[in-house]
This record gives sequence, structure tokens and C-alpha cells, in this order.
Amino acid sequence: MKDDGTEDWFLVVSFKTELLSEYACEKGLRHIPQILGRRFAFKKRKIVDNDIYGSAAEYESFKRIVSEHYKKSFPLIFGRIENANNRLISFAERLPRKERLNSISNAELNKIFSEYYDLYERCAGLIGIPAALEMALNDILKEKLKTELRYDDHITRFLSAVSVSEKPSSVYEEKKDLLMLAIKIKKSKKAQYCLDSRIKRHEQEYAWFGQTLFLGEPYDHDKIACSLKEALAGDPNAELRELRDHMMAERTACRNAQKKTSEELKKDVRLLQGLIHLRNHRLEQMNKGCYLGREIIKEIAKRINLSYDEIIYLMPEEINDALLCDAKISKAGLKSRINRYALITEDGDTKLYLGDEIDSLKEPDENASKTEIRGFSASKGKAIGPARIILDRSELHKVVKGDVLVTRLTTPDFVKAMELSAAIVTDIGGLTSHAAIVARELRKSCITGTKNATKILKTGNIVEVDADNGIVRKLR
Repeated sequence: MKDDGTEDWFLVVSFKTELLSEYACEKGLRHIPQILGRRFAFKKRKIVDNDIYGSAAEYESFKRIVSEHYKKSFPLIFGRIENANNRLISFAERLPRKERLNSISNAELNKIFSEYYDLYERCAGLIGIPAALEMALNDILKEKLKTELRYDDHITRFLSAVSVSEKPSSVYEEKKDLLMLAIKIKKSKKAQYCLDSRIKRHEQEYAWFGQTLFLGEPYDHDKIACSLKEALAGDPNAELRELRDHMMAERTACRNAQKKTSEELKKDVRLLQGLIHLRNHRLEQMNKGCYLGREIIKEIAKRINLSYDEIIYLMPEEINDALLCDAKISKAGLKSRINRYALITEDGDTKLYLGDEIDSLKEPDENASKTEIRGFSASKGKAIGPARIILDRSELHKVVKGDVLVTRLTTPDFVKAMELSAAIVTDIGGLTSHAAIVARELRKSCITGTKNATKILKTGNIVEVDADNGIVRKLR
């Protein structure tokens, strides 16, 4: 709480979220004590024009509690987040498929949706927990490293070297599987004859790639065929070797960095690597759960005379009323929500704001006037290229090969744009963020947590990304 009695909000993440998911995130806060334990309580959260804020006091309280016995509390929380996501996926995989939905009554459809959304809400309420864990663990590690390494530059290099995911991400696995498919096709004419069925299997495994929560479009047959064509145009064998060699080199650098450190610190590094995996994997699982729920949401949308892109800006109570009581939905009101909205939760009470009243809810940007662009060295290397400022996923098609992608933060639907880019720069995020994890796997220079790169740089500026030192320089 600030001195003037107002809430001290801080920016956690920033990306466009449809109301159906954001409402689940806000309402899901009530499940946190039940899932993680009674000491963990979050009652305040807000999203304003895609900027998502948490209560500084609540995050500090959470950090203090988990830090007391972090070697026990971290694995416990990891397991419970994973369990919540697994329950969502397990239920979503059993949802009625498209061909069966026509025979289901409105009441039955609503019951299934309500059960699905309750599980989704439990996952969504935990969405900010990994970021809070990262804050706590970073403080713990930096304090220990002051004793073992002493110098700030050594600490930065060490953290950069050991920030490797416990397991490969789905981005790595999809890229590897696609290259292996390209290698088979080049080797065998037989593989070419059953190409459609192979692409279909790839689609079944990775169709959810195009989604971030309920937004986005599936990674479908045509998109996969296009990616495969690009792989076949090059040398998939060489690219696969590079992919594997890069991962091996990362893990070797990680082991070398820890050679002279204590066993206790090595255990803490393993916690960090587990957290890096969790931050990425739990969002991948939520995206997959949302993809598996698309057909049932489309069926509800059809019955209440809305499109999929419209219904995901309703709240669940509104969906229930429209489906069961024939309540009418204002298309004009929905259009207003799609353009912009704010949702604020305090002490369990959630309020939706639209129109001009949103502007008064924004937090002042204290970094807008700064000119030096510094951040975390998330993935080392140097690159020069034209900046491409992306403030919304609808602009991702503008990224061309060689651009320096500059954005608030990245989500899974950014991956194809990240592959095209020469380097990645984000305003928000640390060493365990999505941008950091994916950039390392794509072998792209990446600086995260600059706070203001999207405000200082303009599309077309020629910039140098010095990710070895965490500096972005505007050349012209």
C-alpha cells in the first residue's frame, strides 16, 4: 500500500488476453489457498489495456513465505501447478468431438462447459505464481552468489549460463520432429507418397501451437506444409545437427559454470532449471487445453448466434444465461470489449470497465523518459538489424527475416516470428521468461526486461543487440 492509501500495483506481464481467459485468471485467485495452502492468498489483480498488474504487497508476502523453506516449498508448488494443468488436459481430451456436439442439449452443453471452465479457472488462477517464484529465487541466488562469486559481472554470467530448462520445450520438440520428417522425405520416395498422413500426425501433436489461451489460430495442415517446404529447401540434416549441438553446448556451459560451486548452490540451480521448465510448460499446457476446448466453445457460439472471436469476450455467467435462458447479447457491447477493456479484482469482487473510464485506471509509466536500453542477457550473441515494434499479436505477420523483434513480451504464438528475427528484445521478463527460453533454443540473441525498448525504439531504427552485455544500441 502506498503512503496515500492507494494500492501499489506493479506490472507483471503485458499481452492481449481475451476476456473469457482473463476472467478465469481473476476469479481463479480464490482457488490459490485451496491448491497451494492457506498461507498463500492473492485477492488483488487487474488488467488494463493488456497490461496485467499484481499487488506489490501480496507478491512480497508470497516471496517471504516461499523463501522461508524454499527447498521444500518450490517442488511442492511445482507439483501442484502441474497437477492442475494435467487435470485440465485430461478432461479436455475427453470433451465431445465436433461430430457429436449437434446431438447434445443446451443444458448438457452448459454442464460440460461449466466443468471445463472450472478446471480452466483453477489453472488460470495460478498463472502468475511462477513469476513470483522467479522473483524469490533470483533474490536467494544473488545473495548466495555474492559469497561464492563476489563480482556482479561474474554473477550475471553465471546466471545466464545456468538458466537452462530442465527439459526441452515443445518448440524444440516440434522443430526436431519437423526436421526429422524432412530428412525422411528426402531419403525415401515412399515417405513422399504418405506425406499428407505424416503432416496430419504432426498437426494432431502440435495444432495448439498457434494459440495463446483462446486467442490465435491452430497450427494447421497448410502452415505445417509451408514450414516443411522451407526445411526441405535447406539441409535438414545439418539443421538438426545444429539444433542438437546447440542444446549440448548449452548444457556443457551450464555444467562448466558450476564446477567450482558448492553442492548447495548446485541444488538451487536445479530448482531454477525446474522453474524455467515450469514457466514455459504450464503455459503450453494451458494453450493445449484451450485448443481442445475450441469446438465446444464454437458450438455454444453457434447456438447463441455469435462467432468464436466474439464469444471469447463474454464472461461464463453471460454464456450460461445466453445458452439456458436465451439472454440476448449486444454485438455493439462485444465490439467495445474486443477493442479494449479493464478488469479489476479486489477482495474477491471483480469489476469490468469499458470506454473512457479505462484511461483513469492506467498506472503511470515511470520509464518512458529513459533513453538507455539495458536488460538481462537472456541468450548471448550480437546482431544488427532494423527494429520491428510489435505491440499486438495481430501485427506478427509484419516481421520479416532479419528484423530485430522488439515487443512487450513473447507468447507461444510469437515463435514463427521469433524464428525469422535476427534478435529479440522485450520490455518485460527475466531469465526464465518465454522469450529467454525460446531464444536460447532458436539460437537467437535475446535481451529481456528492458522496461522501455518498445517506447524508445521505432520500427525501422537500425539497432545493435549486444546480448553478451545486455545492451541495445540505436545506430540510426
